[in-house]
Amino acid sequence: PQDIPSDTIARFHTHPYGASEGFVHGPSQADIFSASRIRIPSFIIDRTSIMRVDPDTARGYHDAIFR
Repeated sequence: PQDIPSDTIARFHTHPYGASEGFVHGPSQADIFSASRIRIPSFIIDRTSIMRVDPDTARGYHDAIFR
């Protein structure tokens, strides 16, 4: 596994947009698994929203939706 600095507070990455690009509107199962495994929140940004995975509950949330 990747070494994560001890002062890391969150992980950020983007999701593609569009079914042809494998778009998943919401945190993927891999996002949820990863946040739970590394024990830090994961934020996912796409063209329409910012999503968050809580490592303590292993649940994803839409924190902001852009219209």
